[in-house]
Amino acid sequence: MHKLFDLQSQFFQTGQTLSFDFRKKALKRLQAAIKGHHQAILDALYQDLNKGETEAILTELWMVESELTYQLRHLKRWMRPKRVATDFTSLPGKSYTFFKPLGTTLIIAPWNYPFQLLFIPLIGAIAAGNTAIVKPSLTSLHTSKISKAIIDEAFPNEYVACLLANHEETNKLLEAHFDHIFFTGSPAMGKMVYEKAAPNLTKVTLELGGKSPCIVDGTIKPQIVARRIAFGKLINAGQTCIAPDYIICKRQALPQLLKELKLAIEKAYPEDPLLTSDYPKIISKRHFDRLIQLLEEQNVEFGGRFNAETLKIEPTVLVTDLNNPLMQEEIFGPVLPIIPYDDERMITSIISHAPNPLAFYVFSKNKAFVKHMLRHHSFGGACVNDTLTHIIPHHLPFGGIKNSGLGNYHGFYSFKTFSQEVAIYHKHPKWELMIRYQPYSSWIKRMIKKFFLK
Repeated sequence: MHKLFDLQSQFFQTGQTLSFDFRKKALKRLQAAIKGHHQAILDALYQDLNKGETEAILTELWMVESELTYQLRHLKRWMRPKRVATDFTSLPGKSYTFFKPLGTTLIIAPWNYPFQLLFIPLIGAIAAGNTAIVKPSLTSLHTSKISKAIIDEAFPNEYVACLLANHEETNKLLEAHFDHIFFTGSPAMGKMVYEKAAPNLTKVTLELGGKSPCIVDGTIKPQIVARRIAFGKLINAGQTCIAPDYIICKRQALPQLLKELKLAIEKAYPEDPLLTSDYPKIISKRHFDRLIQLLEEQNVEFGGRFNAETLKIEPTVLVTDLNNPLMQEEIFGPVLPIIPYDDERMITSIISHAPNPLAFYVFSKNKAFVKHMLRHHSFGGACVNDTLTHIIPHHLPFGGIKNSGLGNYHGFYSFKTFSQEVAIYHKHPKWELMIRYQPYSSWIKRMIKKFFLK
């Protein structure tokens, strides 16, 4: 593995990745390789997560291909030097910035969106002019294998390589002096990656998770609220880092919300969710058993059934409080607790139990209430009157804060994350202000005091 790192470092030093034409051709090759494996990608996602074709296209393939198209459209402009103002004291001269690639990068992807969360960071790394080693999850092995086949087809190993490495091999890989490490996964693993990067002062991006709250004040039609929350919670069977983890609902609005949530789930899955091919499974028995243990002795409003053979859990909703075991960790499954609130102080108290979530959702017509929620709570990104969709616009950065992550990406922010923005001041070769040079005469001293101290 260290030989591969050395090989990529040597290739980066040749300077081949610096030009726009090289990067454009690389992105085009990746685009063609992905399009040539559409069905294999969909089949792999079904084998790993039981993702139906439509959901897999919307949440994996389309997201990646849309990012590729966007980067190709804007890359040339992003690479151009950008003139900035020059202070009077630095005249005559000019100032500008431009983006340089970081070097050799490492991308570690998770299992829950195994295609999207591997290739979108990789697109940013390639667009920025880096070499990259990508490490997909072995938990989603079928998708990881087809991802490796795509990368092997599109790129030589000295430029971009995919390693199907286990935990021990990944730990050894992290010891290499990468110029950037991009990690998506749990906060616990993120901290381990950060510790491994620290001795080398390696730049790190961490895309983690947390308990993302969904606040409902009862001023929006409950049918709309329920439909949008159910969509955000149940896509990928709740195995989404920005899924609404729990609802904080105005007490008076709770009965109607429960009724509409049940109707919305029944409409979304008219067949039995445990039997339909359009409802994903839990990724592994270990994760399934963890969720079933959390559901033990819970007083559910509806749902709660499961199938241990297919690793499916029915969409489940319950009303609870902060003492419930479900409120002690990120759920990462199709289980939705609801905590009623009476006033805004209760909302603050509930959220402070699991601060700095990756996502934050507010359903309200009250502009003052929405503004207060967004201003007074810390989170990575937010939606007002919707869930999940803040990750779609290419012009918005996606990332967390503190326990939910470090840094961001998507669109230009991916290019920026995998680059160093450098400052350049270009002095006129002849003309300059002579007062900066010693010795300082009494007249120059007076002028400096007059103009530089005010």
